[in-house]
Amino acid sequence: MQSFCETGEFSIKGKIRYAIKANLIFYGTLLLIFVILVIYVATKVKLNSSNFT
Repeated sequence: MQSFCETGEFSIKGKIRYAIKANLIFYGTLLLIFVILVIYVATKVKLNSSNFT
């Protein structure tokens, strides 16, 4: 909602497009960091399915 309000676009379509793009960048970055951390933990701690039961 914040990116929708802060955009300099004048039309609703432009505001929505900008908000979606900003959110994709933000959440995509978070997802990338999360995946890297999961891979790191899985390789360093030697996680496998038997650790969870």
